[in-house]
Amino acid sequence: MLVAALIVGSAIIGVLSVKRIVNGNADLSGNYRIWRANLSESTQPGRHLNADTGMQDPDSYPPITYALFAPLATVPLPLLAALWYVMNLACTVFLWQSLSVMLSELPHPDSKDLSARSTSGLIPSIDARPGGELSGEQSDYTGCYVAARPGTASWISRSLTDVRILKLASLAILPAWISTLLIGQHTLLQMSLVVAATRTDVRRVTGSLKAATLLALAIVMKILPVVFLLPYVIRRQFVVLLFTAVIGCGLVFGLGSLFFGIQKNCEFQSRWLQFAARGPENRPPDPRDPNTLRGSLRDKNQSIEAVLARLLMDIPIHQRDAAAPRVNLAAVEASAWRICSSGLVAMCLLIGILTLVRSHWVNMPRTLSETGHLEHEPTPAVDSLKRLDSDLGRLAILSLIQLFISPVVWSHYYVWLVLPLAFVLSEVRLGRRNGIGIYAVWLVLIPTLGFERCRAVGVQLWVNLAIYAWICWPAFFARGQLRGG
Repeated sequence: MLVAALIVGSAIIGVLSVKRIVNGNADLSGNYRIWRANLSESTQPGRHLNADTGMQDPDSYPPITYALFAPLATVPLPLLAALWYVMNLACTVFLWQSLSVMLSELPHPDSKDLSARSTSGLIPSIDARPGGELSGEQSDYTGCYVAARPGTASWISRSLTDVRILKLASLAILPAWISTLLIGQHTLLQMSLVVAATRTDVRRVTGSLKAATLLALAIVMKILPVVFLLPYVIRRQFVVLLFTAVIGCGLVFGLGSLFFGIQKNCEFQSRWLQFAARGPENRPPDPRDPNTLRGSLRDKNQSIEAVLARLLMDIPIHQRDAAAPRVNLAAVEASAWRICSSGLVAMCLLIGILTLVRSHWVNMPRTLSETGHLEHEPTPAVDSLKRLDSDLGRLAILSLIQLFISPVVWSHYYVWLVLPLAFVLSEVRLGRRNGIGIYAVWLVLIPTLGFERCRAVGVQLWVNLAIYAWICWPAFFARGQLRGG
């Protein structure tokens, strides 16, 4: 029955998607018009005319994307819409299978290394002294591990199989997934490229080249996946970084110059970099002047930048409608807003980097032996910290960082949350039971996306920050020594 329902549901969504794209009410419709225009004349897409220069400001997508996808303009739009939908379904299947494999690689409650240390559903802290517990200085963090009545946590552990985790994580991002399919976005393609790169063994040159190619394609399509290079920096896998830079530059300057022409390509890239760094008018962004912003501040934008602007400044929730309602809690100047938004983004990025570093370099903690020396024995918080160094753990952290640093976060971006939510549920079955509350809060608050005031105050953003804090928590409370030089 479930398979039949999935087939029928996918067919219905497919028909609606193709109809919407053909009628011109989807992102793919607008991109298709740009691709066709680029086939006849190389023109960079614009958002609006700049009053000072009379030129169109660049779009948020890097210019090279329009060269990459321009050949698709030779395909009739109805056929392209159908093929695009099939591609998104294929990416969905690939992501499901990859997530299933990544979950199977994580420890399970019945694995030998855990079963010997579990009791009453909770992996205990270490009793380091004969007849006594560790002192406050030596004791390990257990703040995320909630003691349970006998049998309760074990029931949760048994019930959260890999398949059920996949289903629950998929349920939480179902509206975003349907939205992505309906509007013809390429978010699922980007996710597939990033996950495939992460799953590639880079110990050989061929693997490094494959991973670099996949990452370079994802980055040139939308610059935000550059954050997925962080693990390679931390692991000192410089071959991957070098290949990614070479392939990315080859696409941007090589393919871009062949398509646009050298002079026009350099002009497009320069204007886009200016737009990405400072906004279209090359001056500090000010929410009271939308023309200075890199992204919209309307209520549907759930980025840190947009949410804090609506909460801290006296501006309407619909950017260019002065009569629209306001939800601001203060009325600060633009300079204060820039400090707050940039500071929060920087803090999220720093926490993520520190978590990735510590999860990779931390040693297993030790208990006191009879000789007074330390011997290896894992503890709950360090177990969680080591699991953050898995493929799924790294993807969970970086997916959230990507959402936090982006100036624009629309609802379909939340398909990325399948990775952190799957990781949260995998941790729940290993003892971090309060993670089920984090998941439940996200699930319950999904309908708030339908209410403009809830969107305006950034309900989803604050839940995402809570998920992020919960995931990164062990990195700052697990005791252990760093390995390496």
